[in-house]
Amino acid sequence: CGEETCFVCRCTAEGCHQKFGTKSNLKKHVQRKHENQQKLYSCDFEGCGKSFKKHQQLKVHLCQHTNEPPFK
Repeated sequence: CGEETCFVCRCTAEGCHQKFGTKSNLKKHVQRKHENQQKLYSCDFEGCGKSFKKHQQLKVHLCQHTNEPPFK
């Protein structure tokens, strides 16, 4: 319909309310957010227990524990 607020495709994953203008964008969303949910990189900081899909995300997270800037 050409309007920004007009969405065609809705994500059907439980608890997700995302809407997309194309099936292609919906497919990308599902692949990124709902499939392959295994998180390989875990924070070893005592008592934290968070884990991440990407090593870079873990590196940035670790800076919260060390009070170092995430990028040097």
